[in-house]
Amino acid sequence: MSDIIWRCYQVSGQKERSRRLIKLKELGFREATKAGVSIGISDMIIPKEKQIELDNAYKQIKRRATVSQRHYYDGERYNKIIDIWTTLVTKSPTSCSAPSNTMMGARN
Repeated sequence: MSDIIWRCYQVSGQKERSRRLIKLKELGFREATKAGVSIGISDMIIPKEKQIELDNAYKQIKRRATVSQRHYYDGERYNKIIDIWTTLVTKSPTSCSAPSNTMMGARN
């Protein structure tokens, strides 16, 4: 999914990517509703390492905010924070995932 989103950004730019993601989200909700599928946050498997990565990202942002108040414009500060979160999401070896069918007790 992230490859699709990245490719859409490369080809179409930020505005078009946002529009397409909204359409994709709407499609997902519509089809999940038809199928009767529901996944809640309690269904997600969140690795323990994720909290460490989040804490590191928050520390980087706090450092940037302190430096940014003296040296950067609001737009530059915003872009640096976006870069931190983008790096966390795209480079992170630990991510949240939905449980598999076997984890949910389903039979193959």
